[in-house]
Amino acid sequence: LYEDYLEIIHIHSHSVESWSKELLSCITQLISLVYGCCWYDREEKTQMKILFPMEKLICDYIKDLMRIMSHKPLYKQTEPNRSNDETILMQSILGILIMLVQTYDINWLFRVNTIIGDTIVSLAEATFNDEVALGGYGVLGEVLTDDQLKDLKIADSITSYFFNMLQNAWNQ
Repeated sequence: LYEDYLEIIHIHSHSVESWSKELLSCITQLISLVYGCCWYDREEKTQMKILFPMEKLICDYIKDLMRIMSHKPLYKQTEPNRSNDETILMQSILGILIMLVQTYDINWLFRVNTIIGDTIVSLAEATFNDEVALGGYGVLGEVLTDDQLKDLKIADSITSYFFNMLQNAWNQ
């Protein structure tokens, strides 16, 4: 079953620009389901080990997720709350990425392939969802070196996130 899932994501990651709303919803639900299963089993990591028995599968899957994530119309349609497929998709992808880097020794992939980091930074800076932005910065915090992190402008975004969070709490 995992081979079918990985193949579906791989095939459709090459045609994100032509996705219909229905396909977006389907891919979102698939990725979210896998994320949920892996998150639920995060202590044992059985699901992750079944899904990714080889490092090459992890690397290919991350590249597929980056192709999806780099489609700007998707992440520019994220909303402040988790109310649409685009927002759920980005949160699920980032959740999977953080679990992958915490489970496997793949930090090298993010450091060697700077496009991955650039894609995550672009998403974090452009999204309208603070949790997506924090998720992106969380992934980067796991994989980048201290010097690479210093080059990013994370402090302003995190300050903005906490200010928005306090403001929302105050208004409720």
